[in-house]
Amino acid sequence: MGSTAQPYLFETLNESQEENVQGGQNDLASTDPTSGTMMWESLWGNAILPDLQISSSFFEDVDPIIDFKGLGQSWGNIQEWADRSFQQPLLEGAAPQDIENETIAAGGIRFCCYGMVPNVAVKLVGNMPDLQARINSSQVYQSFNVSKHSDYYMLKFSDSTLFAQVNKLASHGLAALQDISSVEIKAFAETKMIQRVFTRAKKPGEATLKTHIIVYGSVDDARLVGDKLCSEKIFLQDPDNGTHDIEYFNPHILQFPGIEEPVLNNPEHGFFKELSRPSKTLRKERDTFDQTVSTIYQSLTRFRNLERMQGGAQIITPLLPHQETALHFMMQRESGPVPPEFSLWTYRHKLTNAEATEPPNELGGGILADDMGMGKSLSTLALITTSLDEAVSWSQTVDTSTTKRRSRATLVIVPSTLIMNSWLKEIDIRLDKSLAIAKYYGKGRNLDVQDYLDGDIVFTTYHTIAASMKNGSVIFQIKWFRIILDEVHMIRRRETSLYQAAIQLSARFRWCLTGTPIQNHLEDIGSLLAFLRVSQFENKAVFRNHIIVPFAEDISSASKRFAFLLDCVCLRRSQELLHLPQITERYHYITLSEEERRQYDHTLVTMANFIKAKSSQNPDRRDPFGIFQAQLQLRLLCNHGTFQRPFTKRSQRDWKI
Repeated sequence: MGSTAQPYLFETLNESQEENVQGGQNDLASTDPTSGTMMWESLWGNAILPDLQISSSFFEDVDPIIDFKGLGQSWGNIQEWADRSFQQPLLEGAAPQDIENETIAAGGIRFCCYGMVPNVAVKLVGNMPDLQARINSSQVYQSFNVSKHSDYYMLKFSDSTLFAQVNKLASHGLAALQDISSVEIKAFAETKMIQRVFTRAKKPGEATLKTHIIVYGSVDDARLVGDKLCSEKIFLQDPDNGTHDIEYFNPHILQFPGIEEPVLNNPEHGFFKELSRPSKTLRKERDTFDQTVSTIYQSLTRFRNLERMQGGAQIITPLLPHQETALHFMMQRESGPVPPEFSLWTYRHKLTNAEATEPPNELGGGILADDMGMGKSLSTLALITTSLDEAVSWSQTVDTSTTKRRSRATLVIVPSTLIMNSWLKEIDIRLDKSLAIAKYYGKGRNLDVQDYLDGDIVFTTYHTIAASMKNGSVIFQIKWFRIILDEVHMIRRRETSLYQAAIQLSARFRWCLTGTPIQNHLEDIGSLLAFLRVSQFENKAVFRNHIIVPFAEDISSASKRFAFLLDCVCLRRSQELLHLPQITERYHYITLSEEERRQYDHTLVTMANFIKAKSSQNPDRRDPFGIFQAQLQLRLLCNHGTFQRPFTKRSQRDWKI
């Protein structure tokens, strides 16, 4: 901890002192009582006080808040336009997208990050050596609490010791949030920038640096926070870093119904937890995680002893051997029998030790997690064709346990229309024309339940089902024969509306397709197991206690348990394991037509001039986005040819809009 606080250099400022500070005169160094001369050395021990009379001219060269006249009113008009223009086309017949109802966290408020106020100027306060002693140089960033102290907002260490004063303009803006009880404010600054201040500051006016202010609070207060900051002409930006698994809901970003909000990528539901650890520690932890995942993958054995199976007669393209064994795995997980060595139950659960007089049925689907490019979609289509008759028979059986109507269809949920079109192309190439294909997507989508009961395959998107969840649309009124989630990492976070929508769908069989079953965290698998209704692991706490927590005690033992769990429900193979031929790259050069060459050369010259003009701008005001867009033009021209709009000054203005 720092030494006993010394008196600030500027306990009060008289008019002459303030004039000197503002004019840069005298440096306000202390006076040697024996000689009457000004001694700079004594000034090193102190920085400026958070005094009410300090002029904002201390920060005259830094304007952290953009002051656009009338922008607050314009923002409200833009958001109203977004709500009015996009809500109905995306969600025909659906209830409005209401953030208060979208996802409710268990107990308490639904906490989120609103966004960041970047490059806020602050001035260090207190005893400089004490402040420097508190900075951990092994950390990449330093984080601070932010709270009001008299008329200014202050950056404070965890023990409430003052570190810096926020400038007057930003303090006034943040004060608009002081009556919102859920709001919490944090600040962070790069350690090297702080150390640079300690090293280079030769007078009080130089003891300043820029920090990023992050605002958190309840989702319920998001619109209120946005309005208040907007009225102060403060506009939140995307945070550079600082949270993990905390929902991100920026009230200053246009919200289009049905479009999922990004979630910031931080280790825990804590402020800047990764910022509190040294960068070497972060790299070591990441290396350990990667090594653990690699070890788990390499120890999987489910691919062994699988038989080769052919799909239904509707498949007109022969399956490759690894696709045939994938089909066998999928048939095992749907029809059985499950090999005893890959069963989670005897009379006792092999991982949780839960007991059951009659072990639960372990059939019902699984995870196909082969590497990208190995034909997971074709293996899945083969599965669908092998069970067409069974699907019809099942759909005709009366189920008195639910009011939902049974459909023989397999519901395939994809992230985007681009991937949906890839599936449709695969069907067109690999299958005959006998299957009934339908889509639940778009403004004019069919809302007649019967059409989805009589199909073989129905396609939709994650965002469509999330948007349709609130009004109980037809897709939730059906019990599907099978549900397939493509790119299933889309639901890896239980708190998102995408996960909530997927988990509410009813089906006899459930499948997850992904090339990366573990992305950033081992917990990613937990959401997939919950969707699959894997007994015991539908509960997040059970999964964490029995699968994740053991890694803190014995990584080797925990990895074996994790691998066993994966082997029971998942088939994961890499291309190296299957000894597939190496990729061959061929370059084919083409000759442009006269018109294409003319447009290409024109774009090249215009682009070069644009980049040159951008490069000559002040680095602090330069926007690299425009340069990247300019570089993209030649690529677009190669793809689109003369259909590409010429690169002009007008198109540059369009990007800014």
